[in-house]
Amino acid sequence: MPKLGIEFDEEAQKQLEVPLGQRELYPTTGKYVAEILREQGVTIAWGVPGGHIWHFVDAISRIGIKLIVFGHEQNAVYAAEGYSQVTQKAAVSFGTVGPGTGNAFSAMQQAFLSNSPIIFLAGGIEQEHDNLYNTIQESYSYRFFEHVCKWSTRVFYPWQVKQFITRGFKIAGAAPKGPVSFDLGCDLLFSKDDEMREHYWGGFFTQNLDYKPEWRYEDTAAPLLSQADP
Repeated sequence: MPKLGIEFDEEAQKQLEVPLGQRELYPTTGKYVAEILREQGVTIAWGVPGGHIWHFVDAISRIGIKLIVFGHEQNAVYAAEGYSQVTQKAAVSFGTVGPGTGNAFSAMQQAFLSNSPIIFLAGGIEQEHDNLYNTIQESYSYRFFEHVCKWSTRVFYPWQVKQFITRGFKIAGAAPKGPVSFDLGCDLLFSKDDEMREHYWGGFFTQNLDYKPEWRYEDTAAPLLSQADP
């Protein structure tokens, strides 16, 4: 078992002189991404890191999920598809905003045609710059991936992350299987859940919406709430 990052090690946190979160951003949205991937049984992920997505790429590595890093996102998705074809499980791939997500498109199209369950985690731009063409590597992957995915969506708030990704695994693995994509903007990844709840309308919602811990397909007898298709 690889050594966990301190954000995932509650016993190690007790030894800290200054509580986690007072000197750094904690908990991060990237931590939520890593936790839900681990809960879904993910042990390996393929992709190309980038400046917009280091928040969750770092967290995925620090929670013990093995990263296989490529020089091109197309190859990363193809490798993930090979894994999913052999194991019949959803495979996770990732790429940064702009050219990163664009590079993944043709491989995602192949996964769609081959009915391969891929969970693609895409970097995204900050919302306040939408359609202004004034930010670096501007792109909207949730728009172009919707043509080759069973579900492609943009995640706006920290409390959506676990519920959305859980639903994504369900959709990707349901017949006919196929890829799912999430656009995770850098403003989302820099957001701090508790502060947003205190100062924003997220306070109206329970944490992670109606997310159910340890929910996975037929293994949980509890009825579906927000996890069900609307």
